[in-house]
Amino acid sequence: MKVLTALIVTLACLVSNVVYASDETTVSFFIRTPSDLVSVSHGGQVGFALFPAEIPSMAGTPISNTLLLTARVRDDKGEISGISSELETFPDGPVTAEKIWDTYWTVVIPGRGTLYGYHQEQLNTEIFKVMDTVHQTGQDWTGEITTRNTVGPLPEKRGLIVSGTGEFENATGWFVEIGTLRGYTREGDLSAELELRFTITE
Repeated sequence: MKVLTALIVTLACLVSNVVYASDETTVSFFIRTPSDLVSVSHGGQVGFALFPAEIPSMAGTPISNTLLLTARVRDDKGEISGISSELETFPDGPVTAEKIWDTYWTVVIPGRGTLYGYHQEQLNTEIFKVMDTVHQTGQDWTGEITTRNTVGPLPEKRGLIVSGTGEFENATGWFVEIGTLRGYTREGDLSAELELRFTITE
């Protein structure tokens, strides 16, 4: 994984020197939780519930510092259009607002193709304040907090489109992950929406 990340970061450095064309194409995919979730597993470094509850945990394994999410994705009209996977690899210890980690996204749209992206991710301090307050008070939270979770590796806090297939074959460009948290429970269940906004330059 470290070798793959190093290669991607090297590519990101090369891409960061490119002047983007004016004919960029932007396409967004959305994930609503919990309704679109297929599975979530991790080793306990984040305050999110496993889903489904009986899914094997990463805790106690050599990959305890990872999170794997699979979900359906929706188009900009709210219609289910494909599937996605997210793999996160955390630094040692609990995830905090100061930590940045590597995240790899794959989005598969049947009949159109696949997009593969890599970005460095960091959660806003407001998210951690919500989780801490819920666990301290025992009271579930509802509200609305929208944050941009992507912080690199490209300039201007953008992630890198690594490759694509089908309609997205030879795609280059960048993407960002935007999250809107609307609810968080004592059990670690989330009510939220994620947007993956890809800007394709070729």
